[in-house]
Amino acid sequence: TMIREIENRRSIRKYRSDEIDRKLIEEIIYSATLAPSAKNRQPWKFIVYQGEEGAYSQMAMQQFFHDTTNSYHVQTWRDAMEAIAKGEADYAVLPIENSSAGIVSENYDLLVEYDNCIVGEQIIPIDHCLLGTKGSKLSDIEQVYSHPQALMQCGRYLDEHRNWEKHSFKNTAMAAKKVKEDGLLRQAAIASRLTADIYRLDILDEHIQDNSNNCT
Repeated sequence: TMIREIENRRSIRKYRSDEIDRKLIEEIIYSATLAPSAKNRQPWKFIVYQGEEGAYSQMAMQQFFHDTTNSYHVQTWRDAMEAIAKGEADYAVLPIENSSAGIVSENYDLLVEYDNCIVGEQIIPIDHCLLGTKGSKLSDIEQVYSHPQALMQCGRYLDEHRNWEKHSFKNTAMAAKKVKEDGLLRQAAIASRLTADIYRLDILDEHIQDNSNNCT
């Protein structure tokens, strides 16, 4: 059943990522059917991830699939599952578990609801930075935006700045994009170094996650 399939796939975490048989995972992906409309399609055709350019899910997608020419992003995890169900994408890249914040329960629920299964895994290190507009300083910051999981993962750092207002966002990259578009010195986002490059934001602080070995 679906629950057993999820647990079977999660058992892969017993091994280090460099011990995982990549060829076996690729064979699973080639033989798997994620939705009725995906039958007879060539694999690797369309890949969907949630967020904006620079999202950690995009990093995971690029590391796992390598050729991501036919990839695109959507606003929510449900949107990604809908893309699979409608045959608009062959594979969706979604976070399932973080070493610090635990499982992403919403995505397990979506797996069951849409009757999809896990066919591969990519573990990526999560290294959070505090990003601000060009010319901003730590002393300017009053509001911080990020995904709820990222805010949790940086809990001790944020406790050192209790005067900052914390705002949840759908995705770390979306938070960075908002800070860029608003252009306010008082705003900052918690996101990756790559996101800083993409949106041309200053890195005000780095390695701010509680766990230096944080990974998703």
